[in-house]
Amino acid sequence: MRRRLTAWLLVALTAAACASCSSVRPTLKIGLLAPFEGLHRRSGYAALEAVRWAIADFPYVAAGILPLALDDGGQPQQALRSARKLAADPRLAAVVGPLSPEVAFAVEPALASLALPHYTPYSLPGSEWAAGLVQTAAQWAQQEGAEAIVLAGWTPGWPQLDEQAWTAAAGLPARLDDDAGGVGAQEAVFWLGSAEEGARYLAQLRIRQPDALFVVLGPQGEDPVFAERAGSLDRVYWTIWMDGGYTAWSDSHTHSPTAYLVYRAALEALQAATGQGRTAAPSSWAVQ
Repeated sequence: MRRRLTAWLLVALTAAACASCSSVRPTLKIGLLAPFEGLHRRSGYAALEAVRWAIADFPYVAAGILPLALDDGGQPQQALRSARKLAADPRLAAVVGPLSPEVAFAVEPALASLALPHYTPYSLPGSEWAAGLVQTAAQWAQQEGAEAIVLAGWTPGWPQLDEQAWTAAAGLPARLDDDAGGVGAQEAVFWLGSAEEGARYLAQLRIRQPDALFVVLGPQGEDPVFAERAGSLDRVYWTIWMDGGYTAWSDSHTHSPTAYLVYRAALEALQAATGQGRTAAPSSWAVQ
């Protein structure tokens, strides 16, 4: 009887072990570098929600997919530390972020060494993302009566061009000048820096040159920090790359172009990580 009970116990334990083994799927992780602490944390949590939407919408059964979100604080040095932590996870399959050119520039060497797919939302349209934003802003400024465009707030991650090269890219006389007091009445401004510095610059511009046509923002334009600190948003605009999928997407998600870009970047990361690509036609990008 003792031997029989022992045998049955071994069979039961073996069956339980096999059942637990069969229920475990491999897991891959999609890294997200975004600010989850500090001034820009709302942008980070909105990005995390967009990544979760992408994972939920992505049809893949061969493995479980989890977001691995690490705080970059919106600061280059913090982002570099977080990128190195991402690299230590053996299940990391791709990376989305950071959200701003300056922070992304700081982590580029660390992420390049991983040889993993890496997508920054603002640059999804390709290598001409910056030129496209500036060119569209300059064309619009010219239609509104501007005779030149001032590029202010340059940070690493944006092309480091001289004024002649920026003029060629913009199709309108362009100059580099961070002094708000030097902006002429017939000049428009394109702000290349952070949201908080952009708000500070705008306040100075309104005092020193109230007749300046308007300010156009780059990828940081939707950051709530800018709107809260800028006060009046009269004659302030924002340029962003967009494709035709946003309208339908926003009907069931959120009316946020930035969140949509993060969502699209996460889908690209998932497709690259799993080898499961879309069958739909490539997106047609345009600046809005």
